[in-house]
Amino acid sequence: MRRPRPSRSRRGITGALAAVAVGAAVCAAAPQAATAATADVAAASARSASHPTGPLGVDASRWQSPGSTTGACGSIVPDWRRVRDTHRFLVHRAAVTLADGTNSVDPCYRAAAVAARAAGLYRGAYMYVRPSTTAGSAAASARFLVAATGRLQEPGDLPPVLDLEVSGGLTPAQLQAWVRTWLTTVQRLTNRTPVVYTTPSFWRGAMADSTAFHAYPLWIAHWGPRTPSVPGGWPTWTLWQYSATGSVAGIRTDVDLDAFNGDAAGLRAFAHPSTTISTTTTGARAFRGSTWTLRGRLTTTGPSSAAAGRAVKLLVRAKGSSAAWRQVATTTTSAGGAFAFVRRPSSAWEYKVRFSGSRAVAASWSTERAHTISDRYAAEVTATTSATRVARGHAVTVRGSLRRTASKLPLTGKSLRVYTKRTAKGSKWVLAKSVRTSAVRGTYRATLHPTTSVSVKVVFAGSTANRPDTSPVHRLSVR
Repeated sequence: MRRPRPSRSRRGITGALAAVAVGAAVCAAAPQAATAATADVAAASARSASHPTGPLGVDASRWQSPGSTTGACGSIVPDWRRVRDTHRFLVHRAAVTLADGTNSVDPCYRAAAVAARAAGLYRGAYMYVRPSTTAGSAAASARFLVAATGRLQEPGDLPPVLDLEVSGGLTPAQLQAWVRTWLTTVQRLTNRTPVVYTTPSFWRGAMADSTAFHAYPLWIAHWGPRTPSVPGGWPTWTLWQYSATGSVAGIRTDVDLDAFNGDAAGLRAFAHPSTTISTTTTGARAFRGSTWTLRGRLTTTGPSSAAAGRAVKLLVRAKGSSAAWRQVATTTTSAGGAFAFVRRPSSAWEYKVRFSGSRAVAASWSTERAHTISDRYAAEVTATTSATRVARGHAVTVRGSLRRTASKLPLTGKSLRVYTKRTAKGSKWVLAKSVRTSAVRGTYRATLHPTTSVSVKVVFAGSTANRPDTSPVHRLSVR
């Protein structure tokens, strides 16, 4: 990040800038503009702070890729695989506001992001801004960054960063409003909570030590001390830039050194953990007119709670088709990340489940699921009674079987209902018994104790693969 300091490898963004000394020192090789952060530079001596205990990282820009003076990325680029041997994350400058108020993309950002990902580094992007009173400049700056980086929704993507080091002549109230607009715009466009990078003295001066930004993680630049000073009433820092002149294997220039305030699991959660969608179905064949269910679970490498209460979408297309997927349903995961979609298909379909990601975890797709389609089989319920005339309250046995009509295959373990209806005019069918067919032969048996003459029937409501059916009606006379 561009900051005033006694020596710096990222010399000026638009060419030579006015040199500012700390005390009597003058940086003649590459002068840079002064900001309110000079007090922090004074606090940093030539010594480096001892390494913090959390995971380490670096932040870089085109100045870590020398070899070009044309505004392009230089030919000497960092070896991010070597950097990965000692450090866990990279935050690279993606965009910058130039002195004339226009915004520009860092020419090295895209290649660095791709290479860092391949090397296994968590990676993020920052934008060095120059706030101004120009109407809409904050939102325009935020949109420019997102256009350069995308929504940063891939696993391992760190949140976007606002690099706030100059006030642009704004009053504290104006600057606070500008910063708030920038942050909320980025948050709306990316669904990520941006990070605020600043120095203690700048925040306390230019931002009047505002305590209104605690919802955004703090990246504090404070070189020299063993622990950083935290401004603005933030309860703690999330990232700490503890040195501006670090040396890291794989980078030929000096580079900023950073630390994460936590452990490896905490960094993984902060860096947009990956998600996985696992699915199962009721089968590779669906039956027309019956339900077919796709169940699944959303899991994450971050906190398990991040998979709860998330919207997941079901997309379909005709089986074997190359047509575009279309969304047909949305549901919300349970506390454990589980979900289910119940369909009643009439054709053969392919399915995918999509989680669009959130501020806490990355997006993901499930593997494809598909089914063929078949008509349900015709079924037949038979029924006989042990007698047609009985004494009041005496037992009558109703027995029979349930089979497929064409194949005569017994339908085992199926639920049947026995209904009775009085013979009086206007009487309605009443459920008398519920039974299940046997496990081998598909037979059933039910015992009734009628107290008045009734009609009896047995009903199969149907199942996934079998059509419903009703037995012939039998008359029981009670004497």
